[in-house]
Amino acid sequence: MNATTSAHDNATAGLTIKLPVKMMDTLHDMVTAKAVDINTLVAGYIRNGIDQDMPAARRKCFINHVKDILMKHKVPSEAIAEINDKFGY
Repeated sequence: MNATTSAHDNATAGLTIKLPVKMMDTLHDMVTAKAVDINTLVAGYIRNGIDQDMPAARRKCFINHVKDILMKHKVPSEAIAEINDKFGY
């Protein structure tokens, strides 16, 4: 384990989800074609989705934090809305 990896990074937890039968059939086909187990395949798909969506989620959290601070400082709501329009893309 390197210095930037903790035991928590490699820990696993169970997850139960319901998927449409057609999607499960497709996953089964992918598992067979790629010769990997379904957990590895699904975890990879989830990781790709998280990696893709994380920047937007972080921006949204940042903008919400900025709004909270501006409201505490009694910045007019019109100014907060304008800031959100400019930076909240």
